[in-house]
Amino acid sequence: MYARKGVVLATSGFGANLLLRRQHQRDPSDIRVYSGIQTCRGDGQLMGQAIGGQLVNMTMIPPIVAVPSHLTEEAIAVNMAGIRFHDEAGPYYDRVFALEPQHLKVGHYIFDDETYQSKRNPWLVH
Repeated sequence: MYARKGVVLATSGFGANLLLRRQHQRDPSDIRVYSGIQTCRGDGQLMGQAIGGQLVNMTMIPPIVAVPSHLTEEAIAVNMAGIRFHDEAGPYYDRVFALEPQHLKVGHYIFDDETYQSKRNPWLVH
């Protein structure tokens, strides 16, 4: 048995890099939404790859339900047919799993103006 010399380079994510997500994301229907910030471009992965590194575990992209978390429990989740499809107040991954069978994996989280007014951030410009 031979030992191989190498380096393990742990980097942050690559959510804001559409090209890397297209290459490695298993489910292309979720390509339009990513978790993380705009500066999370996979720079570390690209630098490591540029000097011959092998990228591993690139498909480990967490699924995301894009809804403001402070509104989730106040909203009603409906699918594209307008039918409520899960319990919005349940655990986060229940929301992820509930979206799976929906048409185009799209759901709408609807709330009323009273909820919006009570939850809005007064520091944001609207």
